[in-house]
Amino acid sequence: MKSKFFVILLYFLVLVLLLCFEILRSSTLALESNNKIASVFNPIEKRAFPPYDAVFDKYRIPHFRVFFWVPKSAKELTPYADPGINTKVLNHGSVENWSVVKTNTYKDNEQLVFIYVPKSFVIFYGKGFENVIHLNYK
Repeated sequence: MKSKFFVILLYFLVLVLLLCFEILRSSTLALESNNKIASVFNPIEKRAFPPYDAVFDKYRIPHFRVFFWVPKSAKELTPYADPGINTKVLNHGSVENWSVVKTNTYKDNEQLVFIYVPKSFVIFYGKGFENVIHLNYK
């Protein structure tokens, strides 16, 4: 009887620990990002094709750019990432601090812009990094 009670108690404790671990893990992922969750869904975001490229500096080090089309009248261009994505890699700061550059390329009433994405983020995130980076504009 005592051993049966002990097994049930042990099973219950393991279940509680697993539940606590899952809650802590999911809340930690949300805290990793400094992004505004309210701005995650941007229905008017328009990706360029190709969605990204790499340019090389004189030392042959790649720098990645993610492309978007925005209206010519867009003033405030703010990059952001999906919730739970840690964009604060090495000394580059979070995604809100990354550079957004307007190009001299226009199509209809839109202008081509790009976000410089730190190569350390590309290396740490891996394939598909361009799908978690977005651009909000006003």
